[in-house]
Amino acid sequence: MHSRVRVAELIGDKIIRQDLLPGRSVGEVALANEFGLSRTPVREALFGLESEGLVRAQRGRGFIVQPMSPAQAREIFPIIATLERLALESSEAPGAELLGQLSELNRTMAAANSPHERMRIDASWHRAVISGCGNPRLITLLAGLKTTALRYEYAYQKVTSLRDQSVPEHDEIVELMTTDTAEAGKAIEAHWLRGMNAVIEMMEE
Repeated sequence: MHSRVRVAELIGDKIIRQDLLPGRSVGEVALANEFGLSRTPVREALFGLESEGLVRAQRGRGFIVQPMSPAQAREIFPIIATLERLALESSEAPGAELLGQLSELNRTMAAANSPHERMRIDASWHRAVISGCGNPRLITLLAGLKTTALRYEYAYQKVTSLRDQSVPEHDEIVELMTTDTAEAGKAIEAHWLRGMNAVIEMMEE
């Protein structure tokens, strides 16, 4: 039996990949059959995803996939940028092991073929870059916000030219971490905001 959290991850992944399309109804019965479950854990998972901004409940009509929008991106990304900058600036000085891990993740992302794989590696890089932050509440806030942003990240990673722009920015942030965490914080904030602007430009074209 899948846990509610696991079911939410599976449905969220379908939304991120656009197997469940924005603005369309979520087929609860079809999902329950696919997962071999009753509708109850599926509905519980959907209520959890509603709090993350991925679906919206409609009275008498079940759930629909929340459309992506420039407005939502403008709400989410600046908050992530500010909080990740804060987390990095308040982190311990990185050791050689962490710096090596970050560089290796970046090389792996550059060589990855699928947008889903690049998104997964990029998320691992960002978790690692703030792993020295000693504020667990801040880390939890960031994790929740990033779940909502994953659809935009997936769209971003589908465009190779944008992905390739991220790689040198990551390297620059890692280099700054060795000398000046305040400058590294500014760089990671700018990195998120550039990504936001790129995604918004794609949606508005």
